[in-house]
This record gives sequence, structure tokens and C-alpha cells, in this order.
Amino acid sequence: MSKIIVSIFLLSLLFFSSCQKEEILEKSSKEESVAESTNEAISYKVDPKGSCWDCQEFLTSCVIHVRNCYAPWLPHGLTSINDKNRAINRTTNNIPQAGWVGVCKSDTELGKLYGHIFYICKVQCLVQGSKNPENYIITTQETSNGKHISRSGRPSTLRVLGYIAK
Repeated sequence: MSKIIVSIFLLSLLFFSSCQKEEILEKSSKEESVAESTNEAISYKVDPKGSCWDCQEFLTSCVIHVRNCYAPWLPHGLTSINDKNRAINRTTNNIPQAGWVGVCKSDTELGKLYGHIFYICKVQCLVQGSKNPENYIITTQETSNGKHISRSGRPSTLRVLGYIAK
């Protein structure tokens, strides 16, 4: 009985910690959240298909890649940067969450017209309890120039305009 009480207490601490609660992914049957902590940072990883798998398909379009590999709920019609901006339902004032899709700026001529999106695979909290989005590191899964890539950085470094959440 005491082990159950201790387990419930530890789970409640984990649930109510600021970093954890901001990064829960609502996924259908394969929802999985694994907490990893270090002395420097606390990170929470959500693995919808293994370990935010290295999808090598649909590499010609960031939208098609993200929708088909990671976020089938992503709305259709996300062609221009204006389309992507209209789909944003979480601002950069929100703490990013694993399972969201980020919308970001691009410097290329085509990128200025179309923008870019990526799937947020992992969010790392650098300062426990922080409500400042810049104290979080996002790890992405995305396509760039026809190749699958993963990037990590603060929202401002990744030039995030906003997020699309399920």
C-alpha cells in the first residue's frame, strides 16, 4: 500500500512539473512519454513511431513529409506562408510541445513565399519551471532540399513564427 502511495506521489510531482506538463502529446493508441533528466536540463521525449523515427519518405515537400510521416491531422491547403500562418493556433509565447508542428521563416526566394514547417520530436527544458519559451530547445524532424534532417535549437534560432497543434 505504501509503495502505491509513493508511486502516486512521484507521478503527481512529474505531472505537475512545468516542463512535463507542457510537452504531453495527445496521440491515438501509441502515446508514449518518457522523461529523461540531467543536471543541466530536463528533457521529455515523445516517441510516436519508435524514436521520432527517421522518415525517408515524401522528401519533396515539407508539408507532405510532416503530414505523412508524423502528423496526419495536419490541415490541407498549407501551400503559401500565408496559409501556414493562418493555420497557426499556438503563438511563440506558448511553450513548445513535442507533437506540435512548427511554422518558420526561410531566407530562400521560394521560402519567402512558402515558408517551412517541421515536426517537433522532442522539447528540452533548460530551466526547470520556466515559462519563457526561449528556455526550451526544440528537436525537429523535417525535410530540407530533398533530404530528411533533424535540427535542434531555441524557437528564435529556428525562426519559429508559431505552432500548429492538434
